[in-house]
Amino acid sequence: VEVCLGHYAASGIGHPRANRPPPSIRGFLIELTDTRVNSLSKSSNLDDKHINALLPCPAHYKLAWSKTSGDSKVFVWRGVPPSQDFAALGMVCTTSPEEPSPSEMRCVPHAWLVPSAAETAMLWDDAGTGGRKG
Repeated sequence: VEVCLGHYAASGIGHPRANRPPPSIRGFLIELTDTRVNSLSKSSNLDDKHINALLPCPAHYKLAWSKTSGDSKVFVWRGVPPSQDFAALGMVCTTSPEEPSPSEMRCVPHAWLVPSAAETAMLWDDAGTGGRKG
C-alpha cells in the first residue's frame, strides 16, 4: 500500500519528473508491506482501519499561500494533524479555493521523526507574482 505524505517543492518550473526534490528528501510517499502474506494475497493488517490508525489523514487544512491573479491560480494547503501525536509533512497544492479532501495526504507519528541534518535552502519566493499568505 502506498501512502502520500503531501507535496514537496522542487527547484525550477519545468516538468516535475525533471525537477526532482533535493537528495535529502528521499521520497514523496511511504510504502507499507506486510511480509507475512504473499504478493497475491491481501493483508488484513493493511486495511483502512489499520492504516487510518497508523497514518491518519489531517483533521483539516489551513490555507498557507495562494495566487489568484492571472490565468493560473494555485492554493497551497498545510495539513492540520488530528492530534499532537502526529505531524503533517509536506503540503497539498490545488487550483481551487476549496479545502482539499483529508485523504489527499497522511500524517506520521512524531515518534518516527528525527531532526534533519540537511541544510535548508530557499527554492522559490513569490516576489512579483501577486501571491498572498493564507
